Amino acid sequence: MYNQVNRELLTYILSDPACFQQANYLLWAAHNLERAADRVTNICERTVFMVTGEMEELA
Repeated sequence: MYNQVNRELLTYILSDPACFQQANYLLWAAHNLERAADRVTNICERTVFMVTGEMEELA
């Protein structure tokens, strides 16, 4: 999903360079959401391991 957002925002920037700053803010927001999701996934995987003793990849 992050790659899709990235491509769409780059398309907007190419069509209207004046929207660069707004698109850059959205790119950072998408990046931070992706990092948060990765960390939540890691927490969930560790929780499953603590409860079951088995390593499961949730992503």
